[in-house]
Amino acid sequence: MSLIIELAELKAIIEDAAKVAVAAYIREKTPARDRISQRKAYEMFGESRVKGWVSRRQIRPIREGDARNSTCYYSIADLRTLLATENAQVIINRRRKAV
Repeated sequence: MSLIIELAELKAIIEDAAKVAVAAYIREKTPARDRISQRKAYEMFGESRVKGWVSRRQIRPIREGDARNSTCYYSIADLRTLLATENAQVIINRRRKAV
């Protein structure tokens, strides 16, 4: 079974893959730069999307400290990977239905 993808959709998939690769490189070379606070993650990726990933156990927040109100952090590389995966899944599923 072949899947026909529009040029703009392929471009979006490749751009997402490049962002994931850069984030993975940053995580490897400077791990401290790979994390962002929960608030920043909500701003960048959308609160409901991040909460959905957490509830489906696709990502886990990292809490610094033992207090209930200590800041939660997320890996930027992991967040970008999840977003790229979701975006590609939407394109592929839409194309699969059309065929």
